[in-house]
Amino acid sequence: MIVPMKKVSLVILSDKKKDTLKKLRKLGLLHIEITEGSGERLEELKEQISLLGSAVFTVGNGGKNATAKSLTCDEALSAANTVKTLEEEKKSLSAEHIALSAELSRLKSWGEINPNEIKELAQRGIDFSPFELPKTEYLNLGENIKTLALEKGKSSVKCLIIRSGLDGEDEIIDSLNPYKVELPKMSTEEIKRKIVGCTERIKAIDDEIMSFSCYVDSMKSAIKSLEKETQFQIYATGMADENLTGGNDGNVSVAYFEGYIESENIGKLKKAASENSWGLLIEDPTEEDNVPTKLKNNKFISLIYPLTDFLGTVPGYFEYDISGWFLAFILIFFGIIFGDGGYGLFILAVAAVLIIRSLISKKGVSPAFLLIGLFGLSTVVWGTLTCTWFGLSPEQLPGWLKGLSVPVISNVY
Repeated sequence: MIVPMKKVSLVILSDKKKDTLKKLRKLGLLHIEITEGSGERLEELKEQISLLGSAVFTVGNGGKNATAKSLTCDEALSAANTVKTLEEEKKSLSAEHIALSAELSRLKSWGEINPNEIKELAQRGIDFSPFELPKTEYLNLGENIKTLALEKGKSSVKCLIIRSGLDGEDEIIDSLNPYKVELPKMSTEEIKRKIVGCTERIKAIDDEIMSFSCYVDSMKSAIKSLEKETQFQIYATGMADENLTGGNDGNVSVAYFEGYIESENIGKLKKAASENSWGLLIEDPTEEDNVPTKLKNNKFISLIYPLTDFLGTVPGYFEYDISGWFLAFILIFFGIIFGDGGYGLFILAVAAVLIIRSLISKKGVSPAFLLIGLFGLSTVVWGTLTCTWFGLSPEQLPGWLKGLSVPVISNVY
């Protein structure tokens, strides 16, 4: 069934916001209808949660066997910031590694190149530039252009064009600029050294990031703590404020908000409101209100909750709770779909293993495991009624199994 709810409006003094929220949180009775807040602290909290979440994702499960170490929230934030710095450095190094590797690949066919040596030769009067010319262009250069062919292919020629200062030479060479090979900013030997350096540093960064795996649990705990504070800040800063004129007493500022509470807990809220001088208005919710839904059923029907939560089929407050009917339908449907008692026994065995493991580890048995067991039992029942076991024909089954089946739907008949 859907638990009856009441809509409440609470009026408090503006300077009592945080104190009131702490008391309400301690009571744990009221569902406050505030979804947005504002303020620097709220933005700071969101950034901190994002930082911690990013650090947890970066570290990942690389250190599954690492011994967990406890950190305070501030220490966890400091560790996350270090991980972020390392990750940014790694990204920068990876980009540099890719660029250097591409440059080295571009110059691979030219062998070792040192641009400084080429500049020194130019200062001594030996001015040349590397070109990769189409074969037709190379053959049409004429005798006035001095070249040194390094490699001749079927369609292109790698060569050095040497400037000798002859008239008209510059115009011809300038016209070949599209085929000119741009010299690197550093020697190919230095590029190789930088690539090795990037590789080694990236590996060192990966090892350093993995050293933070022992703090992952602390980071996750810090995220939960900050999320609670974020929710608190949303409530504190999202309340509506109103200035009231208090006559000779000056201006009085109040804050107010709405929420929902289970009808059976109204008495406790009234008592708290009386003790703390809160203004309280209690109403029946209307269909225009966004009333939260709380379901309350017996333990057996509650077994369907893991499935309804997964499917998102929780009814609205003004709708009908079909949990019991849905459980009955899904059990019959599942049993008919699988239809084989042998498969049902297998499902039951899986459920039994999961339940026993939970009991041995002294953890509460998950309702999902019990639901799996019901699915297996439903399949066994339908397999029994139809005399369907492991896909065997009725002739291969013992007589007592045939006798348990229902003639109208049994495979025996």
